[in-house]
Amino acid sequence: MEASIEKLNKIANIPKDKIEFVELVGEATRIPIVIETIKNAFGKDPSRTLNSTDCIARGCALQAAMLSPNFQVASFEVDEFNEQPISISYKFTNSEKVKTAELFKVGTSFPSTKSITFDNKLGAMELMVHYSDGAVLPEG
Repeated sequence: MEASIEKLNKIANIPKDKIEFVELVGEATRIPIVIETIKNAFGKDPSRTLNSTDCIARGCALQAAMLSPNFQVASFEVDEFNEQPISISYKFTNSEKVKTAELFKVGTSFPSTKSITFDNKLGAMELMVHYSDGAVLPEG
């Protein structure tokens, strides 16, 4: 858990002294070692003021209101990003050469889109979107 927190802090690039509070949500966050690990990682006591179900429902409602042209809500920033690099591999059926390109690097905000054009004069092709080689995936 400590390694995951450090990795995410590095990707987010937010100094720990700029983090005002850490809110714990979910039943697993009641485990004393989880609370202690988060306290040590951020140097402050984590908060448990939100009910898990209410937290999810409120977050979804706020995000929907922010995206809707029919509602005006206070400006909040929700910054989501991918933890793993995502690549595309392809080969044309008349060739044995597989080409690979990284589409989204670690830390790319989403939702985001990429537009790729292939020349269909080269025939049919096989296409695979996958985590990049070297991606550190959780076991299982």
